Amino acid sequence: MQSQTTFGAQRNDRIVLVRLLCIFGMIYVHVPAIESTASVSANSLTLFDLIRGLLADGYGRTSASLLSAVAGYLVAKSLTNTDSALASFYFRKFKSVYMPMVVWGLVTVTAFAIASIYKPNVLSAVCGAQGLVLLDCFNMVFHVQSIGAGPTMPLSFLRDLFVCMLLAPLLIPLLRAKPILVLFILLVMYLSGYSSIIILRPLVVLGFSVGLAICIYKINWQWVDRFWMLWVWVAVFMTLHVIAFNAGQLPQLDITFARYGYDAGESLLYPMTRFFGALAIWSLSLHLSKTFLMNWSRRLEPVLFVAFCAHPLLFSILQSVAGLFVENATLAMVYPIWFVFAPIAVLLLVKVGMQYCAMLLPSVVEWMTGGRVAVRVSDRTITNSSQMALVRT
Repeated sequence: MQSQTTFGAQRNDRIVLVRLLCIFGMIYVHVPAIESTASVSANSLTLFDLIRGLLADGYGRTSASLLSAVAGYLVAKSLTNTDSALASFYFRKFKSVYMPMVVWGLVTVTAFAIASIYKPNVLSAVCGAQGLVLLDCFNMVFHVQSIGAGPTMPLSFLRDLFVCMLLAPLLIPLLRAKPILVLFILLVMYLSGYSSIIILRPLVVLGFSVGLAICIYKINWQWVDRFWMLWVWVAVFMTLHVIAFNAGQLPQLDITFARYGYDAGESLLYPMTRFFGALAIWSLSLHLSKTFLMNWSRRLEPVLFVAFCAHPLLFSILQSVAGLFVENATLAMVYPIWFVFAPIAVLLLVKVGMQYCAMLLPSVVEWMTGGRVAVRVSDRTITNSSQMALVRT
């Protein structure tokens, strides 16, 4: 029987590792396709299409929901276990989550504006056209009314996460009073595709609220670990259905849901994949925490947040440079290898880049990272290391 201290330390280690795994997965979702690999049809599924589908549509799209749940859990611990003022809590979240989103959005838009000097229409192709460039660029940075298109789209996750943190003092008493009702309403919002100017992605607030509930009710999830193989196999099974659906191989399912105004992928297949995928990743983290990945995740944790923020811009730059010097046929040949190792390449590039930036522009790095880079990782707790991750408590 594990002591409470041992269990808590193991849980903290797994949270550190899960954040690394989730950001890896989210990067897979945004690896840009090249022309010859962009489309998948029912008659042309290849081995690489299956690998890409498993990593992006399965593992990758599961990561946002699990990361939201982890964020909710940590925020609940922060609000329920400390006596810090609410204003102080909000200020920390503004500095560590919202401001980096704005800074990286501005950096991205500025980079495309500079590129448009040498290649016309680059900025308008990303931000908008027909007189709406400034308005769309504003939305790309702040994600006020909708999820901005283009390379800043992943940053909208931070926007929704920040809103969830602002709503946490309201969500916690609601979950204490009517947990099943609150989670059911949020689930219906998610499955129906409802969104608003407050929450752009209902998946984020649902996952966040699940994390809040787990902390509030001190739910013991150790039983999940015993069935890790079941979660993995069901997650893979559901992901294969997602791949088949996206390739047009499940037309009857598509027609049935469309008849009632729903999308079978977003209302059934992806939710099931995310649910079992989240259970699979969390339960697998117990076994992976005993491998070299645990020490690796501790070393990389200071740059995880930056890798998440910077990876769309890095992909755009790398793809543009590669297109200038490498022929399309060669790119198509090496693309499968690049896709598999893209998250590792991003983390290494960011790690090297941030070391130099921290020496040359420490004040800028402070804003770009929300104060994460200067903090050292503890081997036993997440009190300090959480300041460097995507979610800071």
